[in-house]
Amino acid sequence: MKVNMVLAFLLIVILFSPAYAQMMPMMGMGVFMGTMEAEHETHVHPFLAHMGMPDMPGEISLKITGFQQRSGGVSENGYGAHLETGLWDRVGLHIRNDDIQREGNEIMLQFALLRSQDKEEGIAIIFENEMPGPTGETTAKFKTGFTAVKMFWGQPLHLAFHYGASDKMSEYTASQIINVNERLSLILEYSGSSNASNVAYLLEALKVRMTPFMNLGIAFQSPLSADKDFDARTLLQMDMSI
Repeated sequence: MKVNMVLAFLLIVILFSPAYAQMMPMMGMGVFMGTMEAEHETHVHPFLAHMGMPDMPGEISLKITGFQQRSGGVSENGYGAHLETGLWDRVGLHIRNDDIQREGNEIMLQFALLRSQDKEEGIAIIFENEMPGPTGETTAKFKTGFTAVKMFWGQPLHLAFHYGASDKMSEYTASQIINVNERLSLILEYSGSSNASNVAYLLEALKVRMTPFMNLGIAFQSPLSADKDFDARTLLQMDMSI
């Protein structure tokens, strides 16, 4: 299983690498890929948080994240994935799992209620179903909430709020993306949740655009609250979109 995952990862990196792109004209694929690159509008996605607005119809984004977290002197490794796509105008689908070994899958529909004429800002409502995970849960959790995006001096701030009535848990995130230049982006993310305990985390990330279709990112996450699930976390991410 681990070998297959490594091979798949290497295959994706090779296919999206600049060296492979240079070989495509020799393979008769240069015109096709050139057209795709010209039509593709790159948006830097938040590192872990949700996008504030749905993707446009036909757009697909996949984030694969590996992490190592430390708690009480013990280190643990994990990985997660987040797929999002635009189904129709104003309607998006998210499928994500931030820790596949310990958590259940989340399936979320996102509906844009209000948006600006350029479609860069707006507010959306969300309906989410969190499936039981591998650690003993037996029932799914239904959540509702909203997401939003606001531009500040051309830089997007993504906001999200989720509420689950079954366990009375509130979850919230804020992700500020700062595009330094065409290739480099800085991300600051605040996340938290509250029910029986209140936890809050700050994530600082750097993303580098490798091709028009792929960004690579590294992030460091640390707790801001006394209640916490870990002491520190380091994350590596491959963010692909078409």
